[in-house]
Amino acid sequence: MTRLPHNIVDVPDSEAGLLVGVGVSFCAGRASMSTNMPLFQQLKKNLADQDEETSVIERCTDYDCILWMMSLADFAKSKKIWLLRALSSDFDPETIHDVRVISVVGLFNKGKTFLLNKLFGLRLPSGKTQVTQGLSFVYLKERRMLLIDSPGVQSTVSYKADNIDRVIDAQSTEAFIFELVSQVSDHIIFVVNDFTSFEQKYVQMFEQKEQIRSKPARELIVMHNLCTTVDPTEAENLFGKQITSRYDGVESHLGNLFYTARRNPPVHHFAICKELSEAGERFNSSNIRLLVEHLEHAKKLPEPIILKELIRQRLEDLIPRFLPQDRRCC
Repeated sequence: MTRLPHNIVDVPDSEAGLLVGVGVSFCAGRASMSTNMPLFQQLKKNLADQDEETSVIERCTDYDCILWMMSLADFAKSKKIWLLRALSSDFDPETIHDVRVISVVGLFNKGKTFLLNKLFGLRLPSGKTQVTQGLSFVYLKERRMLLIDSPGVQSTVSYKADNIDRVIDAQSTEAFIFELVSQVSDHIIFVVNDFTSFEQKYVQMFEQKEQIRSKPARELIVMHNLCTTVDPTEAENLFGKQITSRYDGVESHLGNLFYTARRNPPVHHFAICKELSEAGERFNSSNIRLLVEHLEHAKKLPEPIILKELIRQRLEDLIPRFLPQDRRCC
C-alpha cells in the first residue's frame, strides 16, 4: 500500500477512516468544506497516477498541518485542496485557537526552515534535499503562535510530459501562495542570503500591500542568513553594504547586525552568520534572541482564529483572481 508520513497517519487501510482532514472543493469560485473524510483513500486514489507527488507524500513530517497546494494548474483539474492534520497534534484546524500567525517566506534554499528551527528550538527537516510542500504549519501552544513554513520561490520545476507550461504554472502558483500567506499572516519574515534586487522587489510588494490595507499596518522582518560568512568584520561590512548604506533608518542599540529601515511600514533587518564560526558565535545567539523577543512583544496580540475557515475565506477571494472562469467550472 502507499503510505502517508507517519506523523500524519501510519495505519492500515482498514483504519483509514480515522484520518482527520479537510477537503476543499471549488466550483466556479465557491468553496464547500467537508471533514472527517477517509482522506487516506482519497489521496491514494487521487495520486495513484502521479508518481512524483506520491513520493513526496511518503516522506515523514513534523508539522501539525499541511495545506497541500502544489500547483494551480493541477488544482484547476482536480478542484481540490487538502488540509492535512497530524493525528498526534494538539492543533485542530476546525476549532478556535488564540494565536498570532507568523509566516516565513523567501527564495528556494535560503534557510527558511533552518531559521524556524533556530528561533523556536524545533527539529524540522531542512537542507538542500528537503523541500517544503505547500504551506506547512507548526503550532506553538505556549507561545500562542502558529508558524507557516512556505515553499521557496524559484525552485526547479518539473518538465515531465504534459500539456502544461510548468514555468508559467510555477510563477502563478508562487504569486498565489504569496497572496494567501500575506492575507492570513500577522507577521512575515523574509529570509535572504545576499539581499538582491529581486528580493528587494518582494519586500516592496509587501510594503505596497500594507499601504492600501484597511487594517493597521504590520511590521516586516527581513532575516539575512549569511550562511557562508565566518569573519565578524566581513559580516559587518556585508550588512553595511546591503542594508545600512541602502536605507535610511536606525541601528539598534541592543546588538549588531540589527537595523530598522524607515519605510512604510518599518522594516526590521536582522542577520545571522555561519554556525559555529567566529561570526556566528558573536552574532547569532543575541540576534535570534532579539528576533524572538520582537515577535513575542509585538503590538499585535493573539486573536481567535479557526484555521479552516480563515483559509476557506481567503481562497474564495483569491481563486477567481488567479483562475479564469472556464478553468474553475465543474
